[in-house]
Amino acid sequence: MTSSSVSKPPLGVPLQVLFLFSAYLVHLLVLTKTSLSFPFQLLPNNHGLFLQIGYDSLAGMICLSFYVRKVLRRSSPPPLPWSIPKSHRPNVVPTLTILLLAYFSSSVYSPLFSSFFKSLDLSPRMIEAGQVLCSHLCWVGVGCKILSSQLPDFFSPSGGWYNFSVRSVNWFKSVLYGYMISCFVFNVVDSLNAVLLPASLFSPEPGLVGRLVSGSTKGDWVAKAIGAIAPCLSAPWWEEVLYRGFLFPSLTLLLRPLPSLLLSSLIFSSHHLSLTSFFPLFALGAVWGLIYKETGNLWVVVAIHGLWNSRVFIGGWAGV
Repeated sequence: MTSSSVSKPPLGVPLQVLFLFSAYLVHLLVLTKTSLSFPFQLLPNNHGLFLQIGYDSLAGMICLSFYVRKVLRRSSPPPLPWSIPKSHRPNVVPTLTILLLAYFSSSVYSPLFSSFFKSLDLSPRMIEAGQVLCSHLCWVGVGCKILSSQLPDFFSPSGGWYNFSVRSVNWFKSVLYGYMISCFVFNVVDSLNAVLLPASLFSPEPGLVGRLVSGSTKGDWVAKAIGAIAPCLSAPWWEEVLYRGFLFPSLTLLLRPLPSLLLSSLIFSSHHLSLTSFFPLFALGAVWGLIYKETGNLWVVVAIHGLWNSRVFIGGWAGV
């Protein structure tokens, strides 16, 4: 066997996680805190925007340029990472309708859990953290039950709905590149969002997650840890399974891939019920859908989503 025929073995999962998290911390704690100033304002506005660009956005631009170059140089696009029988077509709209009804009905869980945790005489932040975690886990459980009952083969490895592998060859590169591209796209759309939308729509008061991130007492740190479980762990997995694993592929049974991508991103953004975040989240949904289509591995976008949500907590703790 010649040396040219010997390929390098893929890195093990622990080593990939180590490399990815190290690069993620550098991106979060260094690149997001430094920027390059422009000699003039690129887009005139009264919000102080487009006077500089962060090095995190520059890193994303570089990654995006490599991706565009790769797309332009290949002869044909990669195959879709799913193979769903057309017999599932009649189930798409009913399943989506039931999921939407279940999601909006899940708001009844929150007051029940709030009352329960208040009866335990916990601090306000501990009550909020427990309420967030338990309400979200109930929604995940109900959603999984709906998918498995409406589509019995959905969670089966042989069902053809999605591919999920943490042992694929060097997935950490795709996660890192995808995360940096996501940051760049989000920063651009969020800046335009701030210019185009009325300032009165942006509330100065922090949301629920913002309240969980703030604070520094011992009890607050426990609440932060509990409150981070849903946004950083269960939500990335469930939302990617739901929107990129179910919705995006199922819509391709009714529409072409591009409209399916845009519609799934629209529903993903709408689900967060935030007018001021609608366009940035729509852009993220579209980017993550493209990354999933490109890599063929749902784990890649789950990891990107997890890193994205975690930046709120890690950034808040580190003062970024």
